Amino acid sequence: MTVYRCKCGAVAETTQAHGSETVCANCQSTVQVYDTVLYIKSLLQKYSAVYQQLRKVQAEQAAAVSPKAVAVAADGERETSGRADTDAPRFPAEMVDKIKGLFAERQKIKVASLATEIQKILPDFDQTKYGFKKKFSDFVRQCDFLEVRGEKHDMAVSLKKAGANKAVAVEPVAGGLNDTDLFANQEQHEHIRRWLSDKNIAVTFDYAAVDMSGYFDESAELIGDNFRLLEKHLKTIRYLYGNDKKGFNIDCAALPPQDVQKLQEVFRQLYEYTVIAKYGYRADEQKIRIFLNAAEPMKRFFTGGWLEWFATIKLLKEARAKGKRFSIARSVVVQHDNGDRHEFDVVFMPEGGAPIFIECKSGEFRNNLDKYIRICKKFAIPAKNWLLLAAGIDEKQADAFEKMYPVRFCGMSHFLQKVQPLI
Repeated sequence: MTVYRCKCGAVAETTQAHGSETVCANCQSTVQVYDTVLYIKSLLQKYSAVYQQLRKVQAEQAAAVSPKAVAVAADGERETSGRADTDAPRFPAEMVDKIKGLFAERQKIKVASLATEIQKILPDFDQTKYGFKKKFSDFVRQCDFLEVRGEKHDMAVSLKKAGANKAVAVEPVAGGLNDTDLFANQEQHEHIRRWLSDKNIAVTFDYAAVDMSGYFDESAELIGDNFRLLEKHLKTIRYLYGNDKKGFNIDCAALPPQDVQKLQEVFRQLYEYTVIAKYGYRADEQKIRIFLNAAEPMKRFFTGGWLEWFATIKLLKEARAKGKRFSIARSVVVQHDNGDRHEFDVVFMPEGGAPIFIECKSGEFRNNLDKYIRICKKFAIPAKNWLLLAAGIDEKQADAFEKMYPVRFCGMSHFLQKVQPLI
């Protein structure tokens, strides 16, 4: 049995095949048809994710506001009590992250406007709940990540600048790092720029390339974590984009049932992320039907961009797990003082260490090895800090290549193993 859910709110069973379209009996709109079991699984996954995130937020709030630290006054207002003078009030990390996000595009915001801006992203915002002062200008001065300049009505608020030798810290964001634009700003890239400038290398950044609030990073992580199952299909997709083809079938007749189920889950998720245009499973033919998204960003994603996003999100999560401070950038264009130019796919710089330059190749890479060696020498990059992530090689091949070339190699299965000592 299959079901559909229309934008008008109607939910009904139908006899149409999964992945096909039908007409809503309530409003006559065209709707997508889903397999009932897969649909229920999807709803349960989303419910579980939201519930877990809610539990994390509640736990953080409970830790930040204990009964000993907050008392409720008779008039209904909260006032702090029992807290040592040295204990600075603090928000849960998720709230801090959202407030910082206001400054990604606007470097300064007037104090008078900041309250309104915060209410837009945090409708139930109440700073006194966390021990901050009620007067808004005083509250701003208590936030250790904000800086106030000017006086009275001309006061402007900005994020505090990182020190000359400081990198941006990854906050323990509730719900993960897949939904933040914390890294998409000039301040976060400054550490890398200074390192390159000291070597007389000019650099141009694309800040939006590390904006994690879209679905590119989730899609890339999904692909990378299931690369063994998807490898040949990714090659097919690359070929189809290069030849203006729109779709293909995956014959599941000879596949193990668990692989068929996993392929359906992966492509259904990619469809929900909109990186593919359409997905369906024909049980009678035992085939999965995939239609590609013709949008240019999706073409770039499947012809190589996904591997850069995969490396980026894995680095971010590893650094957060270790509690490390760092800077990270993608699509970094550099120019040496002699005019030579190059673009680095991913640059990760841990605090106190040298940057890690990662070249990501989801296709052929062997004809570029000489170029990579020349780039290492030209930009004075230590061999251990230059890593070629080639999706199609295994650990044994990577070790053999490293004995032949002064460049480090890795594949999908041991990427983190190679970068962990450098983080």
